[in-house]
Amino acid sequence: MGSVPRAIRESCIFAVAVLALSVCPALTGQTARRNPIDLYHELCSVSLDEKQVYHIRDAALDREDLHLYLSDGTIAFTKAVDGHITGAYFEGDGQVLVIPPNPGERASLGVFTGLGVLDETFHSAYIGFNDDTPREIASHLRVPEDAGDFVSAHQEAARIYGEHDALRLLLSFTSDLGKTEDRFLHVALAGRLGLFTVAYDSLAEDQIVAGQAVRDAESDEMNYNLWMAFPASQARGRRESDRVIDPWRGFYCVRTNLTRIDAKLLPPEQMLATADLDLTVQHGGQRLLVFELSRWLRVERVTMGGQALEVLQNEAIDSSTLAQRGNDLVTVILPQILHSGESLKLRFVYRGAVMKQVAPGLVFVGERGIWYPNRGMELSRFELHLRWPAEWTLAATGRRTSLKEDNGEREGTWVTDDVIPYAGFNIGQYSRGVAQSGSVQVEAYASGSFEKEIASALAPHAVKKVDEASGAKDTREELALEAQHRALAVATREADTIKAYEAWFGPYPLSGLSLTQVPGNTSQGWAGLVFLSSLAFLTPAEKKKIGMDEFRAVSTGPFMADHETAHQWWGDLVNWRSYRDQWLMEALANYSALMLLERDDPANARMLLDHYRTILAARNESKKRQADAGPVTLGLRLTSSVYPNGWVNIAYGRGTWLIHMLRMMFHDASVAAGDPDPDARFLSALRVFRERFEHRAASTADFQHVLEESLPLSLRYEGRRSLDWFFEGWVESAAMPTLKLTQVKFTRGERNTVSFVVEQHQIPPDIVTSIPVYAVMPDESLRYVARIFVDGRSTRLRLTVPARTQRLVIDPYGTVLTDSDKS
Repeated sequence: MGSVPRAIRESCIFAVAVLALSVCPALTGQTARRNPIDLYHELCSVSLDEKQVYHIRDAALDREDLHLYLSDGTIAFTKAVDGHITGAYFEGDGQVLVIPPNPGERASLGVFTGLGVLDETFHSAYIGFNDDTPREIASHLRVPEDAGDFVSAHQEAARIYGEHDALRLLLSFTSDLGKTEDRFLHVALAGRLGLFTVAYDSLAEDQIVAGQAVRDAESDEMNYNLWMAFPASQARGRRESDRVIDPWRGFYCVRTNLTRIDAKLLPPEQMLATADLDLTVQHGGQRLLVFELSRWLRVERVTMGGQALEVLQNEAIDSSTLAQRGNDLVTVILPQILHSGESLKLRFVYRGAVMKQVAPGLVFVGERGIWYPNRGMELSRFELHLRWPAEWTLAATGRRTSLKEDNGEREGTWVTDDVIPYAGFNIGQYSRGVAQSGSVQVEAYASGSFEKEIASALAPHAVKKVDEASGAKDTREELALEAQHRALAVATREADTIKAYEAWFGPYPLSGLSLTQVPGNTSQGWAGLVFLSSLAFLTPAEKKKIGMDEFRAVSTGPFMADHETAHQWWGDLVNWRSYRDQWLMEALANYSALMLLERDDPANARMLLDHYRTILAARNESKKRQADAGPVTLGLRLTSSVYPNGWVNIAYGRGTWLIHMLRMMFHDASVAAGDPDPDARFLSALRVFRERFEHRAASTADFQHVLEESLPLSLRYEGRRSLDWFFEGWVESAAMPTLKLTQVKFTRGERNTVSFVVEQHQIPPDIVTSIPVYAVMPDESLRYVARIFVDGRSTRLRLTVPARTQRLVIDPYGTVLTDSDKS
């Protein structure tokens, strides 16, 4: 046969390509009639198709803010799975462009790439999708080149990335949401920045994400640095209530009304449990539901109305989701697609080891956040029915309605009268201390032993007692007596703390509070139940003996318990709306404890604030300032390979400073107005915030709006009753300026005035700062003059000052978060 002209040959191949790729059906879920488990495993093992390898030129994939260009190279598509082509591998010249829509995301991207825009070339990419992407680029396909060699070279990479996308694709292919509502594009790219990923998911809270997996050199574990994450352009133009967000995992679409848990606890490790969930579908169209559950718990079965359901547990999921949520997932496959308004009841039967004994009678409940199937920080009612050995003591969230003992086993029931975000328990061989705060009973539970690190540091006294306890009755009694004293001290303190918080924030929301010792350095405050670090049960003398510095000794003392008690209001009664708002509850709880410390020990309260400032101003091994990890609204994304302690430093350190700045602005306005209680206006706003959002999830914007309702005239920048200037400039940024007072000139006369310039350095160009100005009198005393607004890098102002003013100073009491306390 004679040769065919190249143009005709390319045209024929192109026609075949379009025909082959057009078999990909519309994404409606109607094609996935086969068994979802089989479909999932086929998606996990997807392979490149030697018959679908092409030369590609000048192709583009646009997903709102994400732009992917395949300029020139070779592309191989995967084999169709149930009629769906779900991926492609590209090698050649490509480019990705993503422009973050706000300064916070640009700064976040800059932390990892040094640039504020992701505009990168790449030489290879795996592209996963759930839509008509093959048809979209079909017109740019040309002659295939070395199909066999290309496929064999990249087959394993395609399989690995295909497995990452398999669960997300299964969610799409078993749903009935429509291809315009559910669009997914996940791209793994190799270029100058190494291997990184960008993704578009129309049903995610943040539709556009980009990031990179990084291996920790010390632990050899993989961490995921989330470079940026934000709502795409169309979502930014719509109200949140009009969006469908994560119908498989998010509680926006499926609400848990009641969680009933029946568990048998076998300390020091095992648990056998049944959880019954009453659910209501608020936005239907899905057939799969995803729950969080510890990877140490194995699901034996899930049933609905007695019918056994198919389950996938801890299967592969994309790397960004793994980083944000953890790979502790159970996917339940329902018999049919759900519809809005539908109610369903699921029963989970599971077991496993979620506890670990670290010292005699002291247990670490390592999976306390995910010891039952849940859908994240969802507000729900709970009923807990628990059984455990009688020689152990147990505390749980909720109001205890029953307790009995029979044949060496105790059995109790706890219920919640209102919705709470999480339910939990703690178990140990404890001594109990009880105190009363009005009608609220406060119980504290302390162990007679400490974890090895603390016990060894207190040696030989504590270690000798623990070693002898098994054979010496008097030693055991002495240990129990010491534990009871420790427990009583904590209970008494927190009873007083509740009284103070009730005066500030309103009534305590529950009938009781249990504070239970847990090993480790961290604590958690849940509704009615506090997991309190062993460090909080140590005396000041013991902390000194184990070598604690001043900051750690104070921050792990009553301050730590006060912080967790404050969570009864901030975090449990009022919950956060999204990960961008979580900082607010931590900051409010921390600042509540700081106000108590300020009342009782002003010097140590100031020390804590100054220490937070020092941490934020410090630089890491890469010479990067800790404050520059990002704004508080990045949430847990702040923790990364660049900033391993980013979340703690920013949420607790900067967050506390932000609340302090707001309080002091209200305080100074009240002082200027002659109010008898300078904190009354600020505390009143906190009470309104609590009342308006109790048993609800609140956002940072909600908090801002409540503060604006009582905003003093002196805090109205440009005369507007708005705090946009503060929340945009300080909450949504990492600003930590230095301040300088210059060009001070006094004019003496009938009215004493002073003109001056305030300079701000190391700031974004448009930041506005409220700064208190004081006059220094002849006896060196300070007299408050006014609050001023400094706009940008330099602002010239004029003020009237008291007669005999010797000089002017700005912020002498350190109420503004600056890079130096000498600003």
